[in-house]
Amino acid sequence: MEEIDTGERTFQAMTFSYPVRNYIQQEPEANAVVQFLLSKENLEQMFGQLLSRQGGILIYDAEDRLLASLGKINADGDDPENTDLFLSEATGEDIRQIKWNGTDCLVVNQTSEENGMHFAAVLPMAVVMQDFQRIRRAAWLILFTGAVLEIGLGVLFCIKVQQTDS
Repeated sequence: MEEIDTGERTFQAMTFSYPVRNYIQQEPEANAVVQFLLSKENLEQMFGQLLSRQGGILIYDAEDRLLASLGKINADGDDPENTDLFLSEATGEDIRQIKWNGTDCLVVNQTSEENGMHFAAVLPMAVVMQDFQRIRRAAWLILFTGAVLEIGLGVLFCIKVQQTDS
């Protein structure tokens, strides 16, 4: 994140330069550069659901330079220095468990195919396990309800068969 001053206001934003190459003439050098500017507010809206769950998002460029960090990751004010913790390129994993600032976290990585940007979503394991336990309880409830319905239908069928035989 960088401080951007427009003259009217100052805000934090992620800047990213994307080289524009001429693929028709197959020139390897960039002919131009397009610079993207995403304000911190827009990024927080894009990843709002993750951030509301005590999670965080890290965005790296193709050279593994940190472009932005949002949420739980920079809550203490310290940005991550060890990018290997968050990027999957070193181990080839897309999902893994790490320890960050003394907290067990789940990291999910995604790399953009077009420009090599890396997105690392981080969520505390306590939150992940709450979701898992809620899903497990719902599955048991559905299984129990289905079993009760099946037994009830079986009993009704037996009663009807006995009534027709009599």
